[in-house]
Amino acid sequence: VAFSRPNIDQIALVGALVWLFFYQLRQILPLITLSSGIFFSLSISLSFLIIYLTLSTYATLGFYVTKAAQIIELFDKSSDFAQYPTTIFPPAIQVVTLTVIPIALFGSFPVAILLNKLPPSLLLFELVFVGLLIILQKKAWQTAMKKYTSASS
Repeated sequence: VAFSRPNIDQIALVGALVWLFFYQLRQILPLITLSSGIFFSLSISLSFLIIYLTLSTYATLGFYVTKAAQIIELFDKSSDFAQYPTTIFPPAIQVVTLTVIPIALFGSFPVAILLNKLPPSLLLFELVFVGLLIILQKKAWQTAMKKYTSASS
């Protein structure tokens, strides 16, 4: 659905970001091992799944509440904090960024794994989290479809 009508500015943005990624990758290449590169690739793939599943689960809230768009906006605005390492936040905020609004999982985990600052075993945490999100999203959608009657009611 996201690629059904690509916009030229979106394509340009993705192209620029890919170029920037590879440019920066050249700068840190001496720090990267083959195993950390593989673990990074897995982590970033899981991160994309986490973002997609989290947003689709939040979007399902539109069947339950009238202001669901504000919940997604909250997720979008809080994602700005993904540019900072999770460790700079107090422990309570770290728990929130790992569970309720999982910005740490797609913001700092992949890069920390790439730079060998986190153990690759945390990929298991990401994988379990993806599994939980799949179950949560499926249950939320099924429940919403049972309550849904029509767009006009």
